[in-house]
This record gives sequence, C-alpha cells and structure tokens, in this order.
Amino acid sequence: MSGRTTATTLQKVGDLLYAVKPITGMRPSSHSPCAVMVHGWMDAEIKYVAKYAQPYVELFPNATVLVQLSTTRSSFLTSTPGGQSDTDLALNLLHEAHNGASASLPGVQPTVVFHSFSNGGMMPLHTLLQSGCKSQRKLPKPMAYIMDCSPGYLNGNKFAQAMAPMAPTDSYTAQFRHWATRNATRVLFNAITSYADMRKVDNPLEMVKKSVNETSTWAWGSEPQQLPPRLYTYTAADPFIDPDCVYEHAKQASLVNGTPVPEILSMENLSANQVRITDNPIQLCRWETANHCAIARSTPQIYWKAIQDFLKMAAAKNGSPQAKL
Repeated sequence: MSGRTTATTLQKVGDLLYAVKPITGMRPSSHSPCAVMVHGWMDAEIKYVAKYAQPYVELFPNATVLVQLSTTRSSFLTSTPGGQSDTDLALNLLHEAHNGASASLPGVQPTVVFHSFSNGGMMPLHTLLQSGCKSQRKLPKPMAYIMDCSPGYLNGNKFAQAMAPMAPTDSYTAQFRHWATRNATRVLFNAITSYADMRKVDNPLEMVKKSVNETSTWAWGSEPQQLPPRLYTYTAADPFIDPDCVYEHAKQASLVNGTPVPEILSMENLSANQVRITDNPIQLCRWETANHCAIARSTPQIYWKAIQDFLKMAAAKNGSPQAKL
C-alpha cells in the first residue's frame, strides 16, 4: 500500500472529473497500469465513488487515477455523454500518464484499466473510448474493463425509477420539482425510444451496449484483435439491471473474442480465499443479495479479491506473465 488516500489527494479538475497523480519519483512497474479510470453511476456523489477509487490509488501507487461522475443529464440527456470538456481533460491526463510511463520504461506499452458502474457510467466511458480512437495523442493501451452492475436495458418507467432514490426531502417544493423532472424525463425518454423504434434503429443505450462489444471501439493506437479482458460484477437483487442482460452481453463479447462463453462464478457466501477467477478473458462474477452498485459495501473482501485476481490475469495476458499485483 502506498499511503495515498482519495480523501486528501483526489482533486477536482473538470466539471465532473477528479484525479490523483502518482507519487513523485516512484518508478512505475512494467506489469501495472499507468492509469485507472473509474466512471460512477448516475447521480452518485464523489464521496461515494471515491471509495471505489481508493483501492486503486493504493494498489497502483505509480498510476494516475481518474474519477468521472455521472448525472442524469450528462449520461442520457446530451448528445455527448460525459461532456466534451471532461473527455478532453481525461484524454490529456491519460496522455500525460502514457508519456511518463514510456519515459521511465522505454519499450514497455503503458496500459489503462477502466471500471464503470451501471448504465450511467458506461455511457460517458463510451464517449471517452470513441474520442480516444480519433485522438492523435499517444494513449495507454486498454488493459482491462470492469463492468459493475451493467449493462441493462432502459425504458421511461425504469429510468424514472432509477431517479426516484435521489428525491430531495428538504422541502415540499424540492420534492415537487424532482417529481416533475422525473416524470418529464420519463416522457422524454419514452419519446426518444419510440422515435428510434419508428426509425428501426437502436436507442442510445442499446447502441453503446453493442459498441463496447466491438474491437474497433478499443483501438487506441492499433486495431486490437480481441476485446480487452472484461469482468462483469453483478447481483441478482439489482432492481435496475437484469442478470440475463448481463449474461447475454458477456456471451456476445465471448463470441467477438472467439473464446468460450464464461461460466457464472457465484460469489455469494464465499470467503476471500475461496474466490477463483478462471483464465477466460471474459469473466462473470454474480452475487445474489447485494444492492445495485453496492457489492463492495456488501462483501468488500470478496469483491476486491475478485477484481485483483482478474487484473492479475489481465496483466498476464497483456504480456506480463510474472505480474504480481
């Protein structure tokens, strides 16, 4: 552990973007990522998402750790989920991390790990990936992707339901304003979906779900032959994300990679030393009782053990068989 903590070092650098830089003078490791980017779930506050960034800050003291928050507007009610300014800032920081790692370890390909929460986190990540593919800057190669409680499907009613827990309680006026906003958003989202259906095209969320399962989406600097190793962490008790949607998405990813469809690894009632990640680049870790985007809060040791073992496997597949994360 490095001693870095998100409480003291995570700095706001954009509208919804936060960052912590590596310890000055610390030599990077050839098997560790030079950057980690965490995309929070819809309307999550930084104090909650920071708790998921902190283990990465401590696990990879030589890495730049970025956190991008997600709001209803920034993820679903804009033509550029996440915002162009935050996307550009994030790419600049990733470029900086790439250059720092390359200077310290010539000949070693710098890498980045992505971790997104729910559909709300996946949408701005997709914007970043697309912009990275178009960028002329040198960027770290995507090493692994953790999809936490996603992907699901959305309609107006489910979207309004997802907004409901954020209802303010400080006044009747605030509650009424939230109620009106929630219902207006439901109508708008249903209209967008109906328009897409009428034109026989996918709505924005379905387009993103398909796109993250295309190798070209991950082509930062070169066209990959396969999707980067991916870990799906999800829970059967999730009211917003259907486990069948997660499994089908993982199945499609496996078909793209030409690898076996992953077995579902049950994480319920395990101890940390019972966690077993296979060698399949696509992994499915399922819990039964944890809440949406709260698996780490429910079983922190099991959750983080699964992630660390997955990242060890991903590092090995990236050409570092002696990786010791």
